[in-house]
Amino acid sequence: GLVKGGKGLRHHEVVLDLAVIGKDIPLPEADLRKYYDENIARYTTAEERRASHILIKADKDLSAAERAKARARAEAILTEVRKSPAAFSEVARKQSEDTGSAGQGGDLDFFGRGAMVKPFEEAVFSLKENQISDVVRSEFGFHIIRLTGIKPGKVRSLEEARDSIAAELKLQAAGRKFAEAAESFSNLVYEQADSLKPAAETFKLPLRQTGLFDQQNRAAAGPLASNEKLFAALFSDDALKNKRNTNAIEVAPNTLVAARVVEV
Repeated sequence: GLVKGGKGLRHHEVVLDLAVIGKDIPLPEADLRKYYDENIARYTTAEERRASHILIKADKDLSAAERAKARARAEAILTEVRKSPAAFSEVARKQSEDTGSAGQGGDLDFFGRGAMVKPFEEAVFSLKENQISDVVRSEFGFHIIRLTGIKPGKVRSLEEARDSIAAELKLQAAGRKFAEAAESFSNLVYEQADSLKPAAETFKLPLRQTGLFDQQNRAAAGPLASNEKLFAALFSDDALKNKRNTNAIEVAPNTLVAARVVEV
């Protein structure tokens, strides 16, 4: 039955967790370098460019004559903005047929590769800053493009990424090591059921002793006092009467505890 009437118990416990297992994991330089090389995309930001454009619409189903008229209009606008580049945004406001950007003087803000249709992108990424393109044909019609800004791509060096890579690799290695350790820890506390010392020594874990507590007042049981599984095991006949180790109990992800009643 449960311990009642002012009696209580003390127990020893050993806690095996990821922090303990991950403490002394060596990280060879070659492993850091390999991870960095394999995940270089994570440490790379692509170049972005800012452009403004003036669009004269020419849908696919326009007649050849209509299309030629649209192109001629684009060519005339190109001549005008080449003469006075400073007027580009003013001309865009008045003449561009791209409703999304005309109000902003044709400005499309910064974008990377893959954001715009191919002919438009190719033109933008071949221009120098403030240069104005020739007339560019796309599925939307005829564009005159001005490159207004370049944000170069950046690659974080291995040195800059080192801490986050080391943390990631340690976590992976600790996870693998924990899975192996958990199995032998569980076997050890089960097979040598009359003591937690072998498990504590094998895994270099402190053997903690709690104060006196009972089912109603658990505070003295220490930081794991709220774990129901652990308590059910401690108050079972096997633990209480026979003073045998509890099984290794998972009290949180990657955290195993084995406990043993030492005094009732």
